[in-house]
Amino acid sequence: MKSDVVYTSVRSRRFDEDNIPLIINLAPRKICSMDCVYCYGGPTHIKTLRIDEKITFPLKYVKDEILKMFKFHSKNRTPITYIAFSGLTEPTMYPFFNDVVDYFFELKEKYFLNIPTAIYSNGAMLDKRKIMEGIKKFDRSIIKLDAGDEETFQRINKPVPNISLEKIVKNLIGIENIEITTIVIDNQYGNYNSIKSDSYIEKINMIKPKLIWIGDADCTIPTDGMFYKLIRVPYKRLVELADFISQNTGIEVNVFKQATSPGVHPHYRYLSEKWKSQSLSSSKALMNSLPPISGMHMT
Repeated sequence: MKSDVVYTSVRSRRFDEDNIPLIINLAPRKICSMDCVYCYGGPTHIKTLRIDEKITFPLKYVKDEILKMFKFHSKNRTPITYIAFSGLTEPTMYPFFNDVVDYFFELKEKYFLNIPTAIYSNGAMLDKRKIMEGIKKFDRSIIKLDAGDEETFQRINKPVPNISLEKIVKNLIGIENIEITTIVIDNQYGNYNSIKSDSYIEKINMIKPKLIWIGDADCTIPTDGMFYKLIRVPYKRLVELADFISQNTGIEVNVFKQATSPGVHPHYRYLSEKWKSQSLSSSKALMNSLPPISGMHMT
């Protein structure tokens, strides 16, 4: 059964080897506050810090899709091992984020009571009190931190103009039980040296995460510049980096790596094909293709 919002995914390298995750996706195309060069969703179509409700899924549609897919997977006894908010967009940017989170956990109690939950985030919205309230409901909060200095952060993550590495780190300080994930690009334009630095260590010691994940980019992004052809990092180099971080922070660091790249996720290809005829700048065309917005909850 196809759904824009809920889909099963290939296993995550940050979970057990044999997991089958159920992913909640909150946008019809890639909308994000960053345009990370390694993202297996491809380039960001709309880069913004706030998603206007007119260019994303209506709340009623998201709720209906979650309910439909929860019923489907529960009835078919799909061996779901965890459920995560991730997908095409930064989930905390969704204009009805807290409403969706509340509804999600209500349904989870009924259909997947003992299944753990996670949320993947870039951390840019975590200075918002309501967003933090939503984040705290998940069993695991996995936040990216791909650089130790501002220049590298801007080059690798390509955020909107008013997002800085300093702001991201500030947002993460004081949050309990978060996990940091760092994607490593090991070439002259990458971030390996920025991560293996006193500056990165200082930021980790300020954040105090309970766990750190170090891995290489597991996809190849079409080149549109001088360094977007990504180079896989040898496992030995990742272990050396993990040892450096662990020795200087006292925090457990896990290395994750795949032998071959899976490429762009099939669900991203599905949505890309579905919306490719739509004008990226035309919210009217997008909304005409979405379900009616009657019943949309306004915040």
